[in-house]
Amino acid sequence: MEAARAVGASSLRILRCEILPNIVGPLVIRASLSAASAMLLESGLSFLGVLPSAPSWGLEIATARNYMFQTPYYVLWPSLALSVTILGINTMGDTWLELPRSPRARRVRSGNAGRIPAWRKERLRRKRGGRSGLRHATMIAAGTQKSTHEIRGVEVSKMRSTRDLVQQALADGHGILRLEPAWVARDFLPPGRRLGVIDERYDLGDRGAICERWLASTTRADNRIGPVDEGLSYLKLDGPERVTLKEAVACEATMILGTTYAATHTGLDRLAKLFDNGTHVPYHVHPPRRITALVGRNPKEEAYYYPPGVDMGPHPESYFGVHRWIVEDRAYDTLLPYLVDWNSDLILRHAFAYRLVPDDGFHIPSGILHAPGTALTVELQEDSDVFAMMQALVAGRIISKELLFKDVRPEDRAREGERFILRMIEWELNGDPYFYEHRHTPPRPIAETKQSGGEEYWIFYNTLKFSGKKLVVRGHETYRTVDRGVYSVFVWSGRGTYGGHEIRGGVPGEDELLVSHDRAVTPLTVENTSDRELVILKFFGPDINPDVPMLPRRAGVSVPQL
Repeated sequence: MEAARAVGASSLRILRCEILPNIVGPLVIRASLSAASAMLLESGLSFLGVLPSAPSWGLEIATARNYMFQTPYYVLWPSLALSVTILGINTMGDTWLELPRSPRARRVRSGNAGRIPAWRKERLRRKRGGRSGLRHATMIAAGTQKSTHEIRGVEVSKMRSTRDLVQQALADGHGILRLEPAWVARDFLPPGRRLGVIDERYDLGDRGAICERWLASTTRADNRIGPVDEGLSYLKLDGPERVTLKEAVACEATMILGTTYAATHTGLDRLAKLFDNGTHVPYHVHPPRRITALVGRNPKEEAYYYPPGVDMGPHPESYFGVHRWIVEDRAYDTLLPYLVDWNSDLILRHAFAYRLVPDDGFHIPSGILHAPGTALTVELQEDSDVFAMMQALVAGRIISKELLFKDVRPEDRAREGERFILRMIEWELNGDPYFYEHRHTPPRPIAETKQSGGEEYWIFYNTLKFSGKKLVVRGHETYRTVDRGVYSVFVWSGRGTYGGHEIRGGVPGEDELLVSHDRAVTPLTVENTSDRELVILKFFGPDINPDVPMLPRRAGVSVPQL
């Protein structure tokens, strides 16, 4: 429709050529299904004698059944006629839907979808006073005209295509894309108010409050209410155009991900975020793949890093897992009454807790119960937003029980109710007697990255599903960094330049970048232009860092690898 308006189409023409051809198919399908259903209903009622005097195939079948063993064709012919008619109506609807209903659809079928018909070229040429219609339409599509013109009294901007915008942004940034901040609200938690948002903008009414900032995100937040693009990061462009990072990766996967990675991965395949809560996140679980596959979603393994230099909040401790006896005795139903009653937070008494320490972290596979504390947390996870909240009382109020069943099929909920949630829990992992030793991930120096100007550390490791590093550049020093593939950057503190881009920690819009594959694998200069340390976090997707360290396993303890 926007393209039609841009070439001067009237409202009547848009209705006739753009809207009607696209709604005829669904209307025909609905009509064919309704007709078939009506025929079946009428025949069934006639067969039962509800409409005894009306001529009907159903009545003929009912009458002939008394003679079906002597003259079976009395039953056969009306039955066959009814079946063929209903099948024909349905087939007609399906065939109509498959037919190309517009000139553009016919061009798609013939392989000429990208061509402008001769008649349209001539009409455009005449309307533009002899100017080539093909050239003019091409200029509009390519965005080579940046001024605006007035068509029928309306100001219309000649917008560039998404592909052109992404290619231009990559060229201007020398392989690096600037990103806008993506704020995410939650309606079951109070905010910690440490994300740098103006205080009065945290509260969003029915949507809850801003509790998270998603970083270089191609994942939509799966909230009950909210904008359709909540959670998606946008490229920071010079013009008025808006392009999400998800769209950019989809249309220029090879340029952003690299040829080899794009051939084996659908996208960045990870999600980084800051979460900032005023109380504990409710005790919950992220279902493992065997459960998420039932609803067509990805699992959510995750890891946390608690950056230094910020208040830890009123509850700097996180609950994890369950007490060992529940696993040893297979007393899994211990948790069930809390899910059924849904009126308290006492389910937490069956978990254990650890104090949260700045510049520290944990790795939490899917299937592990947890209730993160109030430390401002950098989280890296699989590309998903699945969960089952298992704690009813949060910050003095009962949250919606629908959050317990958010990623459960209706048939599973109807068949098993709250008991189905227990299937999401990896019990051995939750009751691991060496949970801390197997899940605690403090920063690890990367020896080969040490330079006079700075050093890198692993902060997200112990898994191949994602990985992350912390880069520290000393005051007024430079650092040369090189990596194995595409990654995103979040500037935690300090200021300087990253591959020629000015960056400043604590300033949304100037603290987030995406580094494309080709730029990542060549040496890139990071310069600290201030006296204080420049601290930068890097986030990588699966399979980019196969040498990421793994925590040692305690002898005699079997810990399943998910």
